[in-house]
This record gives sequence, C-alpha cells and structure tokens, in this order.
Amino acid sequence: MKKVIRTAGLIFYRKEKDKTYYLLLQQANSNWNFSKGHVEGGEKELETATREAREETGITVSSIAKGFKEKINYLVDQEFKETVFYLAETKQKDVTLSSEHIAYDWFVFEKALSKLNFDNAKSLLEKAHKFLKTNE
Repeated sequence: MKKVIRTAGLIFYRKEKDKTYYLLLQQANSNWNFSKGHVEGGEKELETATREAREETGITVSSIAKGFKEKINYLVDQEFKETVFYLAETKQKDVTLSSEHIAYDWFVFEKALSKLNFDNAKSLLEKAHKFLKTNE
C-alpha cells in the first residue's frame, strides 16, 4: 500500500457589507486553490492549516467555523494525498504571499467557483458557501 501524504488547509472568507468574499491563491502553474500544506511531525490538522495559512498569506485567523471540516482525497504525481479543510473567517484583506504563489484575490462565490481548476475544490467551496448561508 502506498503512503498517504496528509495535508490540511483553510478556506478563508471575509465579509464586507452584505457580501462574502473567498480567498484564492494562484500557483505558478496558473491553478487557483486554497491555502494548504503538509502536516509536519506531531501537528494536528488544524495546527497545520493555520500555520500554512500564516506562512502562505500572512493572514491571522479571526475564527474557525464550528461544524465545518471536509476531507478530500486525490492523486498528485502518483502520490495519494488526503487533505482536510476548515472554514476560517478573517477581517484581514491584505495578503503577503509566500514564494509558493504568484497571485491572490478575494472573490465573491460565483467568481471564485469559476476560477477554481479542480472539481474537488469547487465542491469544497460549494459546501463552505452553503454552510455559511445556513449558519448566518
């Protein structure tokens, strides 16, 4: 059995007036996605997700949505990855990108959905958006 690479990430959102914006990061290969990274040592998934977000974006988490935790599985270069995502609110609009990404932007739901390249990422965003609408 192949080794499973564990990663964790955050779906960041912020509210401005009556709109909700989602943060997407653009990788060098032009794909847009959420902040995520490898679980290191004895880290818990949420610790990894917040650490990676801080390293990749400079953003401080305002709050983590209770009750939202989604797992996706996928293959990358013949490696099986399992990624857990949390939904995080921030008040911070400005992002300080790490060298892992070439661009970022805050998008309303429909625009974010159209920017995402992978079906599993689109499904995550749909679940996050529905969760926020249901729990407002």
